[in-house]
Amino acid sequence: MQKKFTGELATPIKPRQLGLLMSEADIREHKAKWANEDHRKLLLLCHHYAIAEGPHMFYLLALSLAQDFVDGFKERKPRGRKLKWTDLNKSVLVVEIERIRSDHTGGRANDPRSVVWATKRLAKREPWKSFIEATGSGDSDPAEALRHAYYDFKDDKWVKITGDAYKMHKHEDTISEWESFVCRCCE
Repeated sequence: MQKKFTGELATPIKPRQLGLLMSEADIREHKAKWANEDHRKLLLLCHHYAIAEGPHMFYLLALSLAQDFVDGFKERKPRGRKLKWTDLNKSVLVVEIERIRSDHTGGRANDPRSVVWATKRLAKREPWKSFIEATGSGDSDPAEALRHAYYDFKDDKWVKITGDAYKMHKHEDTISEWESFVCRCCE
């Protein structure tokens, strides 16, 4: 894999050859010139990788280059399609359904129809509408896909944490921030 560079980093160096009849002074002069050229390009590489000057800058540069070009330094990326349903967006879904249920039932959480009602409402509004379309869920009914995800995840420990985050936003009257968070979770 070749990394794309621009400017001086994209310009190959001229061949570096010492002549057989060169004096020791000429050889030292050429080697010093080449060393300066190499040092300047290493500083440009550090700048390219946003590495600040310091005693460990060339170590950090070597590490950055290794991570880009050596398999043993690269993160293993999961194979296959990226999962759309994560613990975070499933817990947000549960909280959003409970939020709608609470508004609809006046706090009576024992009404099983309210889950169906809430998932139908969520399936018609953003960001859940786009999210379900993007997941390509096996259910032909988007509300049914949300209902399945709700029941599969409603007892998970993350739901309590996410619910507490929602309650904090409600308490601090920052519901718009919560709704922005919900949108980011569904991207």
